[in-house]
Amino acid sequence: MDSCTCEQVSQFCPLCLSIVEPTSEPFTTRSAHQVLYTSVLQDEETGRVFGPHALHFEINGDNPKRAVQFHAKVFGWQIKKWDRPVDYWLIKTGEDKEPGIDGAIMQRRDEKATTYDTVSVPSVDEFLRKIVKAGGKVMQKKTTIPGIGYTVHCADTEGNVFGIMQDDSRAK
Repeated sequence: MDSCTCEQVSQFCPLCLSIVEPTSEPFTTRSAHQVLYTSVLQDEETGRVFGPHALHFEINGDNPKRAVQFHAKVFGWQIKKWDRPVDYWLIKTGEDKEPGIDGAIMQRRDEKATTYDTVSVPSVDEFLRKIVKAGGKVMQKKTTIPGIGYTVHCADTEGNVFGIMQDDSRAK
């Protein structure tokens, strides 16, 4: 969607950067815009409104235990087996006070199933070495995004493609 036709006011829309009123129309008649952006977060102290954010991710693997070892070794994530009768591993990516989301590693149920996430790292070069050493692959050379930082696409031991990104406002 290149442009937004929002006319009512209530909730933040990250597509058009305006405020949107959720509709009471049946799901089948809602626009994709209204369906995707009907929940918001609001900072109670400042009143600042934030759009929807990702809550959870799942990494599919042919060998979840191998995927657990890879992601724990490369990113230092805390990963533990879920206490249910399924092959599902819960991932804690950082401290609760830090921005970011947590996720899981699961048995691949569909041969095409994968994830595509970008992980913030302090040094792309350092993490490329870690990724290769842990059995991953570099899928694209390091790319500079001027004024933003550096990014690279990689693949884990299960063939899942992911990005790593180093913030650097001085990048040229």
